[in-house]
Amino acid sequence: MHALLKTVTAVTCYQRLRCIAKGLREISDVVSSAHETPLPVLDPRRGRTKVCQVWAIASDDRPWGGPAPPAVVYMFAEDRKAIRAKQLLGDYHGILQVDGYAAYKGLIKNGGHLVQLGFCFAHARRKFWDVHVATKSPIAAEALQRIAMFYAIEDRIRGLPAANRAAVRQTDTRRQQYGRTQHQADRPGKEELLVRRQWGRRRNLGHPRIAH
Repeated sequence: MHALLKTVTAVTCYQRLRCIAKGLREISDVVSSAHETPLPVLDPRRGRTKVCQVWAIASDDRPWGGPAPPAVVYMFAEDRKAIRAKQLLGDYHGILQVDGYAAYKGLIKNGGHLVQLGFCFAHARRKFWDVHVATKSPIAAEALQRIAMFYAIEDRIRGLPAANRAAVRQTDTRRQQYGRTQHQADRPGKEELLVRRQWGRRRNLGHPRIAH
C-alpha cells in the first residue's frame, strides 16, 4: 500500500508539473526565460556518472510590477541538443530571455509562432571579464564599468510599471550603452571587436519587461 501511495503521488505531481509547463509554454505576450545546466546522473551500466541536463523555464513579472506570480518549471533531459529546446518550449510565442546558446536560435520561428530572443547582460559581462583578465584591455574594463552602471539603473527602476522602466532605459541606459567609449579606436583590434559583438547582442532596451 505504501509503495502504491508513493506511485500515485509521483504520477499526480508529474501530471501537475506537465500542466504548469504547458501553461508557461502556451502563454503569449509575456517574457519568459530559459536556461539549461549540467546534471551528473548515475549510470550503473558504466559504473560512473553521465552528464545530463536540467532545463528550466521561468516567468517573473515582479521587475516590472506585473500581476502574475513568479513561476519556474524544471525538466530533465539526456542532453542539451537543439531538439530539446523545441520539445520543452512547444508552441510558445513571445519573448524568451536566454544566453547565447545557439539552440535557442532555432526557436525564432517555432512552428509558425514568432519567438523574440532577449539576451542576458550577466552572460555578456562574463565575456567582457574574460577579455579584461586575459588582455587587460581598457575597452573591456570600461565595458565592465558601464554594465555596473546599467545594474545601478535597473536597481532604481525594479518594480516600477513597464512605461516608467521604458522611459528610463531610453534615456539613462541608452546614453551609457551607445555612447562612444573612452578608449575606442578608429581601427579596432581583436579585443574591441569581441566586446562590440557581445555588446550588440544584448540590446534589450526596447522591451521594459525584460530584466537585464
